[in-house]
Amino acid sequence: MVSIIIALSILILNPSPSLKNDFERKWQKRSPLLLKGIEIIREKPFTGVGINRFRYSSGVEYYSAHAHNHLIHIAAELGIQALIAYLAIMIGTGYMCLKVYWNSDIEWMRTAILGLGGGQLAHFFFGLGDSIPLGAKPGIIFWISLALITAIYNYHVQIGSSR
Repeated sequence: MVSIIIALSILILNPSPSLKNDFERKWQKRSPLLLKGIEIIREKPFTGVGINRFRYSSGVEYYSAHAHNHLIHIAAELGIQALIAYLAIMIGTGYMCLKVYWNSDIEWMRTAILGLGGGQLAHFFFGLGDSIPLGAKPGIIFWISLALITAIYNYHVQIGSSR
């Protein structure tokens, strides 16, 4: 963990020219999509444009089908209330992961919840710079992971109350 923090701090404080150029190139490509997402949120804050409809907005090319930020993308397609619901799901998932990890004495449960929760945390941070839209086909892995976390939490609660 310490080595990851050191490597990230070196990259942030002294990036190589190729890394810096790559970041700038990607930012120039993604910033119009982020701004389009914010514009859609301003126009339709409660309803959004509809799931999987961001790609059909003017100024968005079909292959650039998402806002490259999952929070902006969800609010643009489904509205601010959906963003609040999504964040509630993520907070609840984090709560369940922490409860199981800290309170369970069953090793497989702790290991599974650590892997699934770490995957959800990585997905959340990945989604801040790029994203897999909720309606996309690979998004099924996200929902399966949430279901597994919930199942493990429910099992933990059931065996805890039976002791």
